[in-house]
Order: sequence, then C-alpha cells, then structure tokens
Amino acid sequence: MANRETRRREKKQYKVKEETLDTDISASSSIKIGAAVIGVFILFYIITTMITNSYNDSRKDLNKPPVSIQYEEILAGELFNMYDDEYYVVFFDFKDSSAAIYASILEKYEADSDIKVYKVDLSKGFNEPYISEESNPNVKKIGDLKINGPTLIKIKNKKNVLYVEGKDSIEEVLK
Repeated sequence: MANRETRRREKKQYKVKEETLDTDISASSSIKIGAAVIGVFILFYIITTMITNSYNDSRKDLNKPPVSIQYEEILAGELFNMYDDEYYVVFFDFKDSSAAIYASILEKYEADSDIKVYKVDLSKGFNEPYISEESNPNVKKIGDLKINGPTLIKIKNKKNVLYVEGKDSIEEVLK
C-alpha cells in the first residue's frame, strides 16, 4: 500500500516541462522565404502559359482588326421586330448562283432610297422553319410566315404592306 501512495504522490508532483520556441526570424531568412514564394509564383505562371499557350495567343490578337457588327442581315424571326417604321426584307439564299444579282439590286436601291433594306439568308439553319412549299402573302405575325424562294416583304408600322415573290418582281419593286 505504501507503494501505491508513493506513486500517487509522484503523479501529482509530475509536471510537464514547458519549452518555448524562439520565434525571432532574422532578416536574411525572411528575404530567402520571400524569394522562394515569388519564385514559386513565377514558376506556376510559366507552366500555365506553356500549357494554355496564352502568351502566343495574346500577341496574335494584336494584329486582328476590331470586330464590327453588321445590321443588314437578320434572321427571319426578326421580320416584325426592327426599329425602323418602314423597311424592306429580302429573303434569298446567299449561296445560290443568283445571290450576286440580288446583292447588286439591293446595292443600287440602297444608294437611291432612304428606306432600309434587310436581308435574310434562307440557307441558314435558324431560318429553315419559315421555308415552305407554299408561301403566305398575308402574313400578320411571325408564326404565319412561310417563304417559298426569293421574296420581298415591305413592313410599315410593324405590318406587312407588300409581299412579292420572284427575282423579276423584286427587281421591279426596288427600281
């Protein structure tokens, strides 16, 4: 029993030695740490630019002309949504052999007239829902639009006032 009591006393008297760490960092070691951190950032930057090849791409962008937005070509779904009060919309296939003829007719008309002319490319996928075997000359809303070949529509105050089909008829109206 005496041994037990002795052990209990020893446990109570047992204390952990406290050690203090020296937290003073010299100036030379802080410079070394800073240089190492900067070196790691530079290394990551170099590796990233090599992987993404963004350094070379940024140089190529300097030689590109600025982006310009054209307003002459629209989608068929925008027929009634233009800001002008009165305008023409010409529907034709830009890839067709007669596309140059339509382009020259429109160019002559735009030089002599104040009424805006918009073009719709029938070969684009977004315009396919409006291409049909039968046309609808009495279109009043975009859901009713059906185009069968080259067509000219005159819009005045968001309403269809003229619907013409065929190259000769379009040329006659735009003289």
